[in-house]
Amino acid sequence: MEPLLKDRRMYLLLTANIASSVGTGISGIAIPWFLIQQPGGEAVFGYLMFGMTVVSFLLSPIIGVWVDRFSRKGLLQLNQFLGLAVTLPFALWGWAAGSFSPWQLVVISASSTLYYNLHFPTQFALVQEIFDRSRYRALNSLLEVQSQAAAMISGGLGSLLLGMMDLQWILLIDASTFLFALILISLLPYRHHGRQTAPPRSPGGWWSDLSGGVAYLRSRPGLTFFFFCTMLPFIGVMASNYLNPLYVVDTLKADAAVMGLQEMLYAVGAVAAGFTIPWLARRWGSHVTLLITVGLFTLSTAVLAFVPVVGVFLTMKVLFGWGNAGTRVARNTLMMERVPNALIGRVNSFFQATGYILRILFLGLFTQTVPGLGATWAYGILFLLMAGAWVGVACGRRVVRGEGETPGKTSLKTG
Repeated sequence: MEPLLKDRRMYLLLTANIASSVGTGISGIAIPWFLIQQPGGEAVFGYLMFGMTVVSFLLSPIIGVWVDRFSRKGLLQLNQFLGLAVTLPFALWGWAAGSFSPWQLVVISASSTLYYNLHFPTQFALVQEIFDRSRYRALNSLLEVQSQAAAMISGGLGSLLLGMMDLQWILLIDASTFLFALILISLLPYRHHGRQTAPPRSPGGWWSDLSGGVAYLRSRPGLTFFFFCTMLPFIGVMASNYLNPLYVVDTLKADAAVMGLQEMLYAVGAVAAGFTIPWLARRWGSHVTLLITVGLFTLSTAVLAFVPVVGVFLTMKVLFGWGNAGTRVARNTLMMERVPNALIGRVNSFFQATGYILRILFLGLFTQTVPGLGATWAYGILFLLMAGAWVGVACGRRVVRGEGETPGKTSLKTG
C-alpha cells in the first residue's frame, strides 16, 4: 500500500473520479426530482429507466470493443468532454428560458446513464493496464471507498441543493466537475500498451473483435461460471433498490427516516469493505474471501425475507453493503489478475450485458408480483438466487487457483 500512496497517477485518477462522480450524482438526484414534477413525469421517468436499461444492454458489447481497441485514457477524456458538452448548454438554456421541458430533462438523465456505461469499464481496464499486478487489490479497495464516499457526498449535497437553487445552477456544478476531471485525466502519465501482447487483428474486423471476448470465456467455462456467480450480489442490490421503499412502507410500516437511514448504513458497510477486504484477502486468499462476502450477503438477504423487523432490517443493510462491496473488490481484483488486458473490455462487457438482462427480468417479475405478494416474497426469491451463487463460488476453488483451465486452447480474436 505504501508505494501506491506515493504514486501520482493514483491521486490523479481518484480525484478525477470522485469529482465527476459527485457532480453526476448530484444531477442524478436532481433530474428525477424535477422530472416527476412535470405533468405525467412519473410515467415518463419509468419509461426512461426501462428504455435506458435496454439501451445499456445493447451498448455493452460495443463499449467492450472500444475499450480494447482504443486508448483508455482517450476514452475517459472523451467521456468527460461529452458530459461537459451536454450539461453546460442545458445550464445556459435554463438561465435564458427560465425553465426546462420534459424532453430536455430526459436527455440529461439519459446522458448520465451513458456516461456511466462508458466510464466504469474504461476505468477498470485503465487501472489494470497502467498499474502493477501487485497493486490491484489495494486499488480496487480505494476505488470502492471513493465510489461510496462520492455517493454519500452527492446524496447529501443533492438533497441540500435541491432546496437552495434552481436546476441550471446544479447543472453548472455538474459541468464544472466534468471540466475538472478532464483536466486531471489529461495530466495522467499514460502510454497505451495494452495491445502489445495481443495477436494481430483478424480480417473479420469488428465482428471478430466483438466475438473475441466470448471465445475467451467459452474456452474457460469454469472461470466464466465463477465470475457469473460473483456478479449476482450486484444484481441483488439493483433489485433491492426497487424493493426497499415497498419493504419499508408496506412490510415494516415505517417512515421515510428508516429509508434514509438504511441508505446511510448500506454505505457504511460498503466503505468498511473497502478497508477490510485487502486484509482479509491477504490472510485467507481470494476464494475464502469471496465465500465470506457472498455468504454474508446471502445471509442478510435471507434475514430480510424472514425477519421483517425495523432494527434487524437496518442491521442487515450494513452486512448487505459489506457483502456486495467486498465481493466487488475481490471479484474485480481476480478478474484483473486472470483476464488479459487486451480482452478485459469485452470480457467485462459480457458480464455487464448479462447483468442488464437479469435486472430487466427481475424488475419485470417484481413489478408484476410484489404489489400482491409483498416485498418479503421477492426477498425470498433473491435469497434462493444468492444461495445458488454461494454454492457456485464454493465449487470454484480450483478455478480461482488457475487449475483445470486451458489458457491456450482458443485463439483470441482481438482488434
